[in-house]
Amino acid sequence: MFKLFISALLLVGFTANADHHFSKSEIKNILFTDNNTIIFELNNGDAFEGTVLTKRTCPIKRNYHKIYFTDDLVGNSFVIMDASGLKTCKWGALEKS
Repeated sequence: MFKLFISALLLVGFTANADHHFSKSEIKNILFTDNNTIIFELNNGDAFEGTVLTKRTCPIKRNYHKIYFTDDLVGNSFVIMDASGLKTCKWGALEKS
């Protein structure tokens, strides 16, 4: 019975955390700040922000040609194609701002 209770709590926790996931098609703009923050502005007016973990490989100055997400949901990274090749930009957990 205790294991069932713990499993139910974990399932509810994962479901509640799912609010911080969004589709790449919902993104209106991606911004980077000077204090290592990435901000995703969505089409519906919401914004999510996280801490950039790989500052050297993220396009802080927007000098990229194309951004690629690995799947439809935005996770914790994307790949950037720029003049020097492919780079990966990673960030910490996104929080609604």
